[in-house]
Amino acid sequence: MEIFKFNILPTEEFNKREDFRKAVNNCDICGGALEFSYEQAAEFHVLQEKAQCPCCSSEKEPRNHRVH
Repeated sequence: MEIFKFNILPTEEFNKREDFRKAVNNCDICGGALEFSYEQAAEFHVLQEKAQCPCCSSEKEPRNHRVH
């Protein structure tokens, strides 16, 4: 006999995670999905993330991410 365990999130937690995901992946102006591109920065072990909205052509400020 197998016992299955389901991880069910409360509605508030689900909404909080969904709002965070939308804030990171969607455009602030029009709400459309952003397109991301990554480039090697001048500094070693650093990637530069650029985000652009294809709908309204707005760009977010580039962010740097350290990679190991």
